[in-house]
Amino acid sequence: MAKWLLAISLFVLFSCDREERTWRVQYEINLLENDQASVRAIYRNSDNADVSESPIDKNIWRSPVYDDFKEGDEAYIRVERLTGDADYEISILRDGAVHESDQLKAGQTEIEVRRGI
Repeated sequence: MAKWLLAISLFVLFSCDREERTWRVQYEINLLENDQASVRAIYRNSDNADVSESPIDKNIWRSPVYDDFKEGDEAYIRVERLTGDADYEISILRDGAVHESDQLKAGQTEIEVRRGI
């Protein structure tokens, strides 16, 4: 009898629909120097659509927070230099913490940061 109840319990447990995990994703661009410079950001939102913002000429820029990136979705941001030659740090934040980052260095014209969520 106990084995029968255990088998039924396991069947019920594993056949239930599990809620899909979602993550809050935000993109961030940090100007690492005091030089005058500007960039363009092209990034993916949670609807899998590309969003473009420019010119970005602030010391720190953050995209809106997207609350519904699903497990396995890919986040990416491409940053293109418009003016100046300053260094930038580009980050993908997941639930407020850095999930992936890279730097656009002097002399580079663009960089892409990409990571599965």
